[in-house]
Amino acid sequence: MVIGIYVGLATVGAFIIWYTHGSFLGIDLSADGHTLATYSQLSDWGRCSSWQDFKVNPFTAGDQVFSIESNPCDYLATTHSLSVLVSIEMFNSLNALSEDTSLIIMPPWVNPWLLMAMSVSFGLHFLILYIPILAKVFGVCAA
Repeated sequence: MVIGIYVGLATVGAFIIWYTHGSFLGIDLSADGHTLATYSQLSDWGRCSSWQDFKVNPFTAGDQVFSIESNPCDYLATTHSLSVLVSIEMFNSLNALSEDTSLIIMPPWVNPWLLMAMSVSFGLHFLILYIPILAKVFGVCAA
């Protein structure tokens, strides 16, 4: 239950920070030009179509510039949350190395199969992000 709570909080927290802050802990998050929203907008996104004068600035993802003019409510992509969730779960799998020993005593390379599985999972995630047909199927874009 504790793992589920921190995974959920980290995923939702990263999503909220990305869309509500231009920088976090000295890291510039606004370099791509994405539009910032307020927390109240994020928490009430279901009513986006009724917001007046809500416009999304063009933003870059990789070498592409995205402009969402027809339906600005499509702006909230799942890419960010998906990437955070995949990363957290892959690093969380390192908890399976030992039931009662820390990573300091039993380092990750003692189980090369786990490291290979993590690499394959990250590789599949990158394929989904960077192969246009897969990105379209999953509704994500590389950032």
